[in-house]
Amino acid sequence: MFATSTRRRKVLTLTALAVLSFSAFVAIFAGATIPVVLQRNGLVATSSSKPEITISIYHHDQAFANLGWLASQWLSGKYWTADCYVGCHGITYTVDPTVSIMNRGRDFEQCKVFGSAGTITCTAADIAQYMSVSSSNTVTTTDTACPATVWITNGGSISAGTITAGVAGATVTTTETFTWTATANSGSLGLACIQTEASGGGNIVLYSEGQFGPDTLANTDTLKITWSIART
Repeated sequence: MFATSTRRRKVLTLTALAVLSFSAFVAIFAGATIPVVLQRNGLVATSSSKPEITISIYHHDQAFANLGWLASQWLSGKYWTADCYVGCHGITYTVDPTVSIMNRGRDFEQCKVFGSAGTITCTAADIAQYMSVSSSNTVTTTDTACPATVWITNGGSISAGTITAGVAGATVTTTETFTWTATANSGSLGLACIQTEASGGGNIVLYSEGQFGPDTLANTDTLKITWSIART
């Protein structure tokens, strides 16, 4: 009797589960309200913009790498590498520093995607094309203009970079690059900026900053900056 009763309880339990499963199936596909226990939270696909920059500085007159400068840069978290260390005919130093999108830069993205913005003036024609460098050594996300002294003499300028569109896909990476050639001492340089207009524009939006120095260019030295903005 005990064994028979146990089997009957198992059969009744399995039958009840089958009926509940079938009822849930019917409810889902017949448009009825889905039982709470069967509902799942929606999956939220997140996306973000991830800016990166590559800085290349060519010192035409160096025969030996400036190890003192490299060490000071490494200690401050900027890991420059040199393409030559001894017996060189000019040296190119390269670094990929940390960069940040400005608060107004995020608003600019909102403008470009949705056609409206919170604080900036949303202008359809504006694009984040103009590149510059300054004497600042600090990235501050509340900046509204490239801070400190922007390099606009002796070969410096606020110039439109060359933009290369990325291929559509799960990640789209747009690149923008420009190379400056010093015509005399540049003064201390340490911050890369990218913005929507040149200095004479009436609606300049600072998009992003990246700290890389300080360093100083001499006559005929070059500074090449490549921005890579990846959206995932």
